Amino acid sequence: MTTGYSSLRYLKRFPLDRIKIDQTFVRDVPDDPDDVVIVQAIVAITHRLAQGRSQGSGDA
Repeated sequence: MTTGYSSLRYLKRFPLDRIKIDQTFVRDVPDDPDDVVIVQAIVAITHRLAQGRSQGSGDA
């Protein structure tokens, strides 16, 4: 298993103005409940990071 640029560590370093979710998760939504949960979690993390950064804290 490789981590490359998909590492969550990078979320703290770079500004977030958009996210890209791999099609392997998105294509089966809403038929696969696991994919739904993964996509919802990615969107929630992105929103929380954006909120924290807009308030100047850098972390949520």
